[in-house]
Order: sequence, then structure tokens, then C-alpha cells
Amino acid sequence: MDRRNFLKAAGIFAAAGMVLPNAAKSMLAGAPAEGENFSLEVITGNADLAVQMLEEFAKSGMLGSGSINYSEYPVAGSVMGDLIFVKDNNLVDYTRSFDDTGLKLREIRDMLSLPGMLTNPVRVRLYRNSGFEVKNIIIAKKGIIISKLSPGNSGIYTLNGKTGKMVIDVTGSSVKVKDTECRHKICKQMSSIRKPGDYITCIPNELHIFAE
Repeated sequence: MDRRNFLKAAGIFAAAGMVLPNAAKSMLAGAPAEGENFSLEVITGNADLAVQMLEEFAKSGMLGSGSINYSEYPVAGSVMGDLIFVKDNNLVDYTRSFDDTGLKLREIRDMLSLPGMLTNPVRVRLYRNSGFEVKNIIIAKKGIIISKLSPGNSGIYTLNGKTGKMVIDVTGSSVKVKDTECRHKICKQMSSIRKPGDYITCIPNELHIFAE
């Protein structure tokens, strides 16, 4: 299946993504209302089936109305695969809900044989974030997520790229390249990350930094 056709047909816009941490609170499942923030994420070894089922779920209206962002990234290493639904920063416990949303999410989870340990899986995510505050800073190398930072983790970080090191300065929700060993240093000249959707890319080092 051509996932890009799905994005165009469903009116879902491609965006950078991340793996969410476990939330501390839980609540019964329910469809988000119009414009309500949510994140529906699947860590899976079968990305094609996951995208197909998430497409059907999105078209059913269970994610409310309004634009929905889409992201897909491979994740390096052995991680626990599962389906995670977060609504307004709360983890939704759909496993104990018997409304239409909970039943459908459990069906998707079962069809993907989740939860379970997976090696080098793919993270597929649908989400809506109507705010302007940076929630997470994601670092990917060769298209694979290798790290994530909270905006509160201010400091100087050194990243190892293909051609050398890149040093980034994280101050609150702002990120800029402080120094880099790539030849032309274009990444150092790029604007700082300040809001969701901003990014910095170093092609020689195969490093990509983006904010959500």
C-alpha cells in the first residue's frame, strides 16, 4: 500500500514524530472531540498493516474532526511493541473500555500481535497538537530515532554523526547547533528550533533534529 496516497486521501499531513513515554495517569477510552489533542501510536513489526488499520480508524471519525498529523520512523534496537493512545496528556486505558473506540483499538492491537518485544520495529503515529509549546526534541540518525530530549533538559549535547561530531545547545524549548565537524557547516547556519515543526538537518552527518 502506498502510504503517501493515504496521507493525501485522508487529508492527513506528514510530520516528524517520536516515541512517547508512558504517562502516569489513565482514563477510560473515548473519541477526541473536534480539535482535541491526542496521540495514537503503534510500535510494530508490520507497518503496512498498522497504517491500513489506522487509516480505517481515522476515517471512522473516532479521532474527532480537524487535521491529523502523521509520522513514521524506524526505531533502533529491541523495544516493547504496543499500541498507545494518549488524550490531553493522559494515557487512555482502552483495554478496560467497551465503547466503540476501546473495542476498535483492542482489535487493532490483537491484529498486530501486540504487546511483544520487537527488534528494529517501526513507530507509526497519528496525532493532533493544537498548541505552540515544544513538548519533545527528537534526534534521528539516518532516519532512525536515536534519542529524545525534554525541553526542560537544558544543556550542551554532543552527537556522533557520519563525518564527525555535532554539538547542540538546548535552552528550554530552543535548540541550536553550537559546533559541528561537517565541512560546510550549513546546519550551524540554520535557524534555531523554537516551536513544534521546526527542524535542523545535517546531511553529511546524517543527523536530523526536530521538535514536537
